[in-house]
Amino acid sequence: MNINKMITLAAVAAGAAIPMAANAAGTEISLVTNGVTWRVTIDSSNGTATLGKDGCTTYKNAGLHRACDAATVVTTDKIPWTFTHEGVDYTVTNVAAYAFFEAQGITGVLTIPDAVTTIGRNAFPSTGLTGLKGFGGVTVLGDYAFAECGNIESEYPDLSRLTSIGESPFKNCSKMTGKLKLGESLSEIPKLAFAYSQFSGTAVVPAGVTTIGNSYGVFYGNPNLSAIWVKGKPDAASQTYTTVYCERLAASCESMKMILMGKNTKGERRTQTGSNAMLYDATGVQVFIPANGYWSGLVAGGTNSKVWYYGPTEELDLEINHEWMQATITPTTVNALTNALAWVPAFKTHFNLDAHISVTNTLDLTDVTITEDMTSGVTFDRLMFSAKTQTQLDAILGKFPVTTPISIDPTGLTENMVIPNDYPNVFVKTVPGVTIKRTASGFMIIVE
Repeated sequence: MNINKMITLAAVAAGAAIPMAANAAGTEISLVTNGVTWRVTIDSSNGTATLGKDGCTTYKNAGLHRACDAATVVTTDKIPWTFTHEGVDYTVTNVAAYAFFEAQGITGVLTIPDAVTTIGRNAFPSTGLTGLKGFGGVTVLGDYAFAECGNIESEYPDLSRLTSIGESPFKNCSKMTGKLKLGESLSEIPKLAFAYSQFSGTAVVPAGVTTIGNSYGVFYGNPNLSAIWVKGKPDAASQTYTTVYCERLAASCESMKMILMGKNTKGERRTQTGSNAMLYDATGVQVFIPANGYWSGLVAGGTNSKVWYYGPTEELDLEINHEWMQATITPTTVNALTNALAWVPAFKTHFNLDAHISVTNTLDLTDVTITEDMTSGVTFDRLMFSAKTQTQLDAILGKFPVTTPISIDPTGLTENMVIPNDYPNVFVKTVPGVTIKRTASGFMIIVE
């Protein structure tokens, strides 16, 4: 009776980025199925194996490590993910480095079974693949694993289970579409990891990531990427940060509109000039950077872009509740307030954050152009402003929803004013020479 065992298809990537599989000392066999001779490395003690040969670190030796001859012509459904050898049933779980290196005769839609955990360096580059599915169990993805597969017409796979990723695994896969999906188990993102791809929407870097770029260009050359959110370490008290290497981080990302660096992030640089600048060839990007002393001067490049340093002493502060997916924007200037009104829908669109505005210091809104359309749908946790006449007060109140929690600073008041009963959440700051009385029409602010 056959013994059901799992096969490990081991992958080894160059350097330490992709770890060597545990079954590297397995036994090589030749397996002939569907008229193709396959190289498989097995470990009969636990039923694990490698499709291809372990240990390849350079393309010069690729021919010695392939899973099949480079000239093999076969469709992907013929790849032996499961097979029987000498009475033992095996299931492939890993793909070795260079297993299908530039094997252009390997065609069709590649479905990676859930049992596969590792896809090695240069495992499928420049092959004839036309689609990519599965990926449900992959935790290790090597350098250039699917690079130059320009005929794959599929959405990018869900990478949320990855614990390790190499450089440019989807480089120049120009027909692939969809969003980048990463999980909390990933601790480091190497240089050029997602460069030259076609990711769209927002790239969200989870809080578990410690280093981004380790030199440069993580999202370089993504024409469809519209936003980047690096969450940063969750515990400010621990003084730990996510380090972001800024060189070419979002260069040549023509659709880029917004970048949000979390409170516990810090920037590093190599060079920030010309095409090496973080926002080179980008236009009109809003960048939010924590004012923690680690970012000054690192965000460079781009046209008509704006860098906002946020913090308690800055023009605005920003607090994000990750559990509730809520952002609280606290503008301290009129300029920041009018900008924040535009950011609220953008935060929802790009980051799925429910953004609130909280104005906690007195702003003079007398001559500010704010329309009802600008405030429609915006949640104000608090709005504090000054007004000196009834006309000014009515004009300002009329621009905000009646449910807005409003604080009025009557400092400098020149005439009595009435706060209509329609506004139930109005608070008047106590100042010398001013009293508040209830009238039939509302609250009256009286100059004594």
